[in-house]
Amino acid sequence: MAAGNDFFTYLSPFDLMQRVFNIYGSHFLLFTQLALIATIPKMILAVMVGKPLAEEEDSEMMYEEVTQYSSPQRAIVLQLEIFVSSLITVFIQAAMIHVVSEIYMQREPAFKRSLAVAMNRFCALFCFGLLYLLIFSIFFAVVGVPVFLLYTNQNYVLAVLIGVTAFAIALYVIITLMIALPILVVEHQSPTGAIRRSFDLVPGYRCYIFCSVLLLNVIVWLASLLVEGVVRAIFGASIVAILLSSLLSLISLPVLSIMLPGLYFSIRVQKEGMNMESLMKEFEGDMDGTARYEHKIVGGETV
Repeated sequence: MAAGNDFFTYLSPFDLMQRVFNIYGSHFLLFTQLALIATIPKMILAVMVGKPLAEEEDSEMMYEEVTQYSSPQRAIVLQLEIFVSSLITVFIQAAMIHVVSEIYMQREPAFKRSLAVAMNRFCALFCFGLLYLLIFSIFFAVVGVPVFLLYTNQNYVLAVLIGVTAFAIALYVIITLMIALPILVVEHQSPTGAIRRSFDLVPGYRCYIFCSVLLLNVIVWLASLLVEGVVRAIFGASIVAILLSSLLSLISLPVLSIMLPGLYFSIRVQKEGMNMESLMKEFEGDMDGTARYEHKIVGGETV
């Protein structure tokens, strides 16, 4: 079924894009207010490093940027600001996920309530972020050392094979954990519980998640290229151009954040027969343990 008034349907990647932009358009002001909280720190960082920050550049690119500064103190300050900015972004994403959940339950979302829910889950979000970072840091350290040694010994074929394999494994895990944030917010799982739950839900839907994420990122990327091209053509490489380009986060952050619960709900609808009643019970705390996951479709009805 195409994206329409019934939220609890399994959506194709194209229907999911329509759902994302419909939700964003219908609550534009609320999402913009939330995004502004995360965008202001990004704008400050963009001015300091002299270029706008895309969502995916907040770690890898920024590490390279700060190392070019001659002052160690300045580099440390920038690293701290990057960490705080990333933490705020995850916090705001959690608030947006709660907004989408309320829209799915046909409730009117509120700015303060969404922030309150995100604050209530702050510890879980923070610990999940640290755990996520720790897992990948250890993984790439373990893989990077032998690849580097093989490369320096001119064993290029084996180095490339190990590198490609490591990339495939990392992509597999990243795709699996794409729905971990909605699980933390909706199901009130612990960080480790959210990881286990992600691996329980995602099997059979990794291609669906990958295609959906790729499609939306291509749309955002093309829009960003267009806007940045126009801004730089008018303002050049000035501070004004950097600030205006950074404002793209006011759009990209909400649509990317809306997509996460969209994927999560779509998978649960297909796999567990989730409906509005079961979602409302989870939010109200009437279901606990594994019972909340035992919705199955029997004869066209959810039991």
